[in-house]
Amino acid sequence: MNTTLKIALDKTITYDSVLRDFSIEALPESSKLRVAELLHNGFLEKYLDGNELNELEAWADEETTLKHSIRFDEIPLSIYYVMSKDNSLYWTTNGYSEVWADANEFAMHTIVNGYNGPLDKNDVALLRYLGDSFADVINERSS
Repeated sequence: MNTTLKIALDKTITYDSVLRDFSIEALPESSKLRVAELLHNGFLEKYLDGNELNELEAWADEETTLKHSIRFDEIPLSIYYVMSKDNSLYWTTNGYSEVWADANEFAMHTIVNGYNGPLDKNDVALLRYLGDSFADVINERSS
């Protein structure tokens, strides 16, 4: 990783609340999707110079090692889950985004323990994809 890219990533982590909890050395693969989103919506242009933006674009455009994505647009929040091969997760709605280093941890913390109501299609699809350990939760709480 060259110096310009390190500076660009450091600034991105500093200014973006979604990536703020990660260090450059510990950025999960799915963080590239968040960076691509920030580049697309112009958020980083006020913090980075042209060279830094170019380096970050090249880094975010690298194959993200996409493993699986789930999206059902008819759901009001338009939740979108994307898993990378390192088992990290990027999820976004029309109003919120998060990057998790471990998709299983996200599922336990947010879906299984964080919400007691019926599961929507996205949650069921993600839990099924993550494996049999979530089968009981799916059976109990599927809508």
